[in-house]
Amino acid sequence: MSSTSSMQVIQETPNQLKLGQKVSRWLRLLCILVAGIGFLLLIAGWRLEPTEFDTSIVNFPTSLLAPSQVFKRLFIAVGSVCIIAGLFMGAMIRSSITCIFDKSSGNLTIEYSTTNIVHQPLAEIVNAVVEAWEDTYRVNLLLAFGKSLPLTFIYSSGHRDKQELVNRIRKFLGLVS
Repeated sequence: MSSTSSMQVIQETPNQLKLGQKVSRWLRLLCILVAGIGFLLLIAGWRLEPTEFDTSIVNFPTSLLAPSQVFKRLFIAVGSVCIIAGLFMGAMIRSSITCIFDKSSGNLTIEYSTTNIVHQPLAEIVNAVVEAWEDTYRVNLLLAFGKSLPLTFIYSSGHRDKQELVNRIRKFLGLVS
């Protein structure tokens, strides 16, 4: 079973191999749903009018909040948390990694984010391997001089998918497996 945001081949030509992370449509919908529910709860909390208790009927201390006031604050708090959670999840899944192996320029460009871009000469890549940590995996490029360059920072499930990606990279670069 593949993970929800696994690295995949986006485009392949004789001179270029482009990899990227595709995020599941269901995960995007979940983010929208969580934020939408939060927005509705926030509106309901703002619109909920506090009611006054007749304290002569029931012997409540006057310092207690009316039940509608408790619900008002609860709706606003839960709604705010849902909106923040939905936006945070959306921001996390938007950050995707793009890798371009370009034979014509002789370079690999990995864009981890808009501010973290790595350029590596293709000639320095000696192998591609699946790196394991407990029951999770990631694709790692072995470079000359004993260095390595992971395509993703995070390990995830799906050994078979990552092995297939390693095989595609090796084939594209003409590396012996």
